[in-house]
Parts: sequence; C-alpha cells; structure tokens
Amino acid sequence: MRSEPSSTGIGPAPFVIEFVGVPGSGKTSLADQLVERLETAGFDVATITSLARRRAAATTVGKIILTIAPRRLHSTLLWWVFYALGTGSGIGLCQRDPRLARLVVTSQRHRPLSVRTRAHILYWFFQLAGRYRVLVDSSIGAQVLVIDDGFVHRAVHLHASHLRGPDTRSVVSYLELIPVPDLLVHVDTDTQICLERVVARGVWAHSRHLAQTELSEYLGAAAAVVGTASEAMRTRGATVVEVSGTVDPAVTSGELCARVLTDLPQPEEGSMPSGIGPILRLPRKSRITSSVAARMHDPAIDEETLGAVLEEFGIPRIGTARNIWLSRRNRNVVVATGSGRKVVKLYRPQWSAETVECAHSILRRLEDVRFPAPRLVRRPLGDDQVTTGHGVAAVFDFIDGANLSLHYLLRPDRLELTIEAGSTLAALHRSLQGFTPSGQHHLGFAGAGGPRHRDLRWFAETIAELIDRSGELTEPGVTARVGSLVARSDQTYSSLEQLDRKLSDTSLPRLVIHGDYGLHNLLFRRRLPAVPVDFELARLDWRVFDLISALGKHRFKDGAYDFESMKAFQRGYASRFPLTEEERALFPDAWRLYKLQAAVQYWLSYFMTDGPARKLDSALDALDQAEWVTGNETDLTALVSVGAFR
Repeated sequence: MRSEPSSTGIGPAPFVIEFVGVPGSGKTSLADQLVERLETAGFDVATITSLARRRAAATTVGKIILTIAPRRLHSTLLWWVFYALGTGSGIGLCQRDPRLARLVVTSQRHRPLSVRTRAHILYWFFQLAGRYRVLVDSSIGAQVLVIDDGFVHRAVHLHASHLRGPDTRSVVSYLELIPVPDLLVHVDTDTQICLERVVARGVWAHSRHLAQTELSEYLGAAAAVVGTASEAMRTRGATVVEVSGTVDPAVTSGELCARVLTDLPQPEEGSMPSGIGPILRLPRKSRITSSVAARMHDPAIDEETLGAVLEEFGIPRIGTARNIWLSRRNRNVVVATGSGRKVVKLYRPQWSAETVECAHSILRRLEDVRFPAPRLVRRPLGDDQVTTGHGVAAVFDFIDGANLSLHYLLRPDRLELTIEAGSTLAALHRSLQGFTPSGQHHLGFAGAGGPRHRDLRWFAETIAELIDRSGELTEPGVTARVGSLVARSDQTYSSLEQLDRKLSDTSLPRLVIHGDYGLHNLLFRRRLPAVPVDFELARLDWRVFDLISALGKHRFKDGAYDFESMKAFQRGYASRFPLTEEERALFPDAWRLYKLQAAVQYWLSYFMTDGPARKLDSALDALDQAEWVTGNETDLTALVSVGAFR
C-alpha cells in the first residue's frame, strides 16, 4: 500500500503490517516488540492507538484543541475527535464498499450466537474499518503502520465459533474484499498453548460463560480460519511471513524488522512531496508592514535599468513594475509582459558574473530534471544574464505560491509545513546529487574533490584584518559588539583550525546545497510540491551544511532551540534521503565549524556593506550557537538520527 497515494492526495499511504493468529498466539507481544525495534532502526512507526491522536490533531477541530484547550485535556479530547472520525468513516463503509458491508452483516445474521454478541462483533468490525480508512488514507507522518488486529484477523471474530466449524467459502469471500496489507505476519502457536495463555490472562468478558472445553473448540475453529486467511491472502499477492509464537518475541521481532528493512520501498530519486492541505494563517505585524512598504516604495529597480534589461531579453512590457512582498534585502520586481508576469532580479553588486553563473547552472539543471524551482528566461542569444551598471541582472517566470514564514500558524500546521520543508530539501538534494555547477561560489568547494575557496588561510587573514578594522570603529553601541568579537577571535580561529583539519580528512558527501533554506525561501502551493526560491547562496558543499543552516533556524524568541520542530524537519528529510552513518557521527563537529565560519563571515559583511549593527549581533549569536554544541552533542546526534535508516 505504501507505493500507492492515499485517497486524500496528501501523500503515500504507510507501509501496513498486519498480524493474524489464534487468540493467545502472541500477536500483541510480538507487534509491540516489532514497533520498538523499528523505532530503534529509525522508522517513523505507529499503531492505530498511537497514530490516532496524531490524525485527530491534523483536523481543524484538533488544531483548535491543541491551541486553546489545557494541555492535560489534549489526549482525551483528541481521542474523542478520532473516535468520531472513525465512527463516521465506519458508517461510510456502506457507501464506499457496499459489497463488503453487506457480506459482513449477512454473515452474522444467522450465526448461532446471541444478538448481543453479534452486535458486539459488528460494532468492532465497523470501528476497525473506519479507523483503518482514516489512518491509511490520511498518511499522517507514519512510514509504517503496525496492526495486531486488522481486517485479516477480523476473519476470526466473524467466522470462528465454539458451536460449529467455520464456513471456508464464507471466510474466503470475506478475504477477497478486504484491503491487502504490505506484509502479513502469521503467528503460528499450538492451540493448547493459546488456551493456557488465554485462561492465565483472563477470558474476554463476552466469553466468560464458556467452559474450558468450549474455549478449546473456539480456538480450534480460530486456527482453521487463520490457516485459510493466510493462504487466501498469499493467493491475493500479499507477502506472508510465518513465525512461531513460542519463540522469544525479541528474537522473532528482530527477524521481522530485518524483513521490513528489505521490503519497505525507498522514495524514487527525484520524486517530490505531494504538497499540503489548507492552512489556517494570520499575517504577523512585520509581514503587514513589509507588504505595505513594498507597495508604497518605488520599485527596487529603476525604470531605465528595468527597461534596458527587458529589452536585452526581448520581452515586451505591458504593465508597471512593483516590488515583491518580503523582498526587502533583494532587488526584485514583478512586471506584466506580453509573455506573462516576470520577475526581474538585480543580484548583489559584489556578485560577479561567475558567481551568478554558479546559481544559474544549478537552476538550469533543476529545469532539466523537472524539479519545481524558479525558471530562468533566456535571451535571444541563449544566455540568461546581462550585466548592467548596477550589477548582473536576470529574468524569471513568476511563480504563484504562498510564503508562510511571517504568519501566525497553529502549531500542528507549522509542524506539517516543517515536515514538508524537510522532505522538499531532501528531494532537492537527490535531484542535484552528482551534479557539478559551472562558475564558482566563494562559499563552496572548488569542484567535487577540490579545496574550499575560503580555506583556513583565508579565515586566518580575514580575522587578522577584521581585528585591525574593528579597532578603528568609534560608534557607540558598535564598539562593544566588535570588542566582544575581538576578545573571542583567538579561540574562534583555534577552533576553526582544529575542526577544519579534522573534517577535511573525512569523506563527508558533497553535493549542491541551497545555502539559505527555510520557510522564508519556500513557496507553498496547495496539493502541489513546494518551490524553493532564492538560489544566490547555492553551491557545491557538504550536504550537512544545508541541514545545519535549516535546523538552526528553528528557535524560539528567547533563542532556545525548538527541538520538536527540528525533529519534524529531520523526519521529513530522512524519509527521502537519510544521512550516512559518518554524517550523523560528525554532525556536532560540522555544526561547530559551520557556525564559526558564519560568525567570521557576518563580521566581514558588516564592513563590506557598512552595517547594519545587527550583522555583528548575528556574528556573536553564531559564536554562541557553536559553543552550544559542547553541552548538547548527545541531543544533536539523536536529532539527526531521527528516521536514519537505510
């Protein structure tokens, strides 16, 4: 089922593992052990009970509960939401699959059981049908769904009795209509052992009136149904694994876990997330003011330059230009043309044609592999950039989408977006794996096996220069900041040198990274893949640097890291492109190195752009983030191990 999309269109259904066996065979114990082993192996695995509240939390009512209800009531209220969803979906089975519903109801009509017992059996069948449908179709976050009492095992409840043997034809008719699990585990245990276990743990309330001989008859009938079910599902194409219920569950679950690792499909290279559903959002004050400012201010590119750029690209202009919302640091405008809306971009003045070519070669590659990203417009001669008196310019097709970075969002929605963001970054990395961009970017490596453009020598010379230039500053408020940077400069370089030498001797994977990935550079489209934008910092670098950059942005206002959000991002990423064992082991060291490099580059940027002072604050904060790792290595390693399976 995992390879098929869910009926909601949200994403692929989870890999479903069902258990079948005589009551008392050890299904539940084995299922619990399997869940534990799969989680240890890095899978996002769930049972109906554990996934129920996650599914309820994704509904509008659930989001409201998580937002306004006291935390102590969340679990109870979310379960009732799921109960309502399951009940409604169970009733809906009559409309979705009338043949199955009619067969089940008819099969119970003439069974030699009390009305109460038959009603009990039917109630729990329709509850299962509803819950199964809600969970599998929603695909809320779980890669694997383990069910110890699913549709296949329900055949026992529907057809086994102490009064007479099961009708094999009726059992097979039922099994021909139910969903086929990805893996069916047949727990084979001698019925006498099952009887002893049932008696020891306590007979079910609805069967306590039965004598032990009648219980034995019931378990014998159940064994016949289980055998029929196992063969029938194998005939329908299910993968059936038979295990002994008398072997230590820890041993058996280990073997099953290995089987799941083999059978669970990995995402296809270049495949994309399927997009998000509706999101409740309210713009923050900063978004509103930025939007108003963008509309009120003159376009970021003057009319003469804009006209000259469009002429170079042979694009007829038919409308006025306007600034892009939230594009306060970039010189981008949207303009209506005879070829539709276009975005005209002026790169930073210090960006050379070679640096721009690095980004453009990456965008051309993404277009070749049909990855959703900004599309460059070519000039009549075939190139895609032009040099103006204000810097290098380019033209892009306009992309419709929502940027949700400066919005108030319900917590479940924000986590859903974060998972989508992580999954999208993984898809981006996989699409660019093995590609070497043309041009060069000063922040990256010089080729797949070359050194960094800004190597250790560059950092030594730059720190020395920054110390000298910082001593010339006299502006109040600035001197204290640079004084702190200068005071920490010796330790900064010493750590840079140590970490650079250590990591340079490793085989950390290099690929094209985005360089500034996060919600602020993503356009979300309903039911369509999200689109990463702003590839100015895209370059060939260690893959982990992109994850460090993205994860480091998940912080609360007080600067503390939002580990729940970071885990959501990592879960989305690992579901498509897990880190290697070496990357996970070296992640804390790579984090330190990245933050130390960032601190020096923020410090330098202050002088290159004549401020503002917040760049010095960013430099100091980067140093603090590098030091933070010292006492949190275990947490950081555990974080990047989320979903870390191969």
